[in-house]
Amino acid sequence: MLVENKEQLDEWAASSFEPDRVSLLQERVTIAREELAAAEENTEQSTTLSIRIDQARLVADFQELSLAYYESVNVFFQVISEAQSFGDNELHQRAADSFVEAQAVLEDARTVIEDMGILLSEIDTGALDEPELEYTGDPLDHLDLEDRRALDGAESYALGYENIHLAFVHLEAGQGHYENEEFIEARKEWETGQERATEAKSEFEAAVDNDHLPQNLNEESIRLIGTAETVIEAFDNFVQGAREAEAGNLEEANTLVTEGFSLLEEL
Repeated sequence: MLVENKEQLDEWAASSFEPDRVSLLQERVTIAREELAAAEENTEQSTTLSIRIDQARLVADFQELSLAYYESVNVFFQVISEAQSFGDNELHQRAADSFVEAQAVLEDARTVIEDMGILLSEIDTGALDEPELEYTGDPLDHLDLEDRRALDGAESYALGYENIHLAFVHLEAGQGHYENEEFIEARKEWETGQERATEAKSEFEAAVDNDHLPQNLNEESIRLIGTAETVIEAFDNFVQGAREAEAGNLEEANTLVTEGFSLLEEL
């Protein structure tokens, strides 16, 4: 069971994993543990076989962590999909919250990799005496992403999206204040929104600069840099419009705010 799993995991490490098969490999680990327990009941603790059983259990633990990592990646993309659905429906706060959740999932994945590193150092391939179950090198050698930087890039992508949606949250709050002629409050909301959009652009640029980011996220990040730039430009109009309104120049203010919304219609 463990050898079959390793073969599959090595294939995934060389290409991309299949989410619908993760549960099958998890089931194999469970069966392997049961067989190892049965073997242990029928062997003396001092024998070489007992040592091999202990080492095989470490391999099972390592494979279980590998699968936990893949499960985290799968959950990450599920959360991202949900967040984008919220965004498509202009539920910007809920979208931002979901992207925060996606970042937490990535942090869990980092913890899994650290635990894999600890386990890898405990596996004695000589004592295991099973060439087809040799695990060497870095835990990431046995995963589908080449480097921890892939997780960093995915985090930049999620953080960028979080900030762009928060920018729209502040946009809407500022619009409410503006319509109520609360111009100082409107300006403050819009200034904060512009800061969020600027942070979003920076994060998307960091994602694009990451050589290990999956291609689909890289391509989307490139597009989102342009989105963030348009949003920043729109906020320039909103902030200037609020300042004109504070000064009593309502006609000029309304023109600027209208131009800002016209820019956003291009998105």
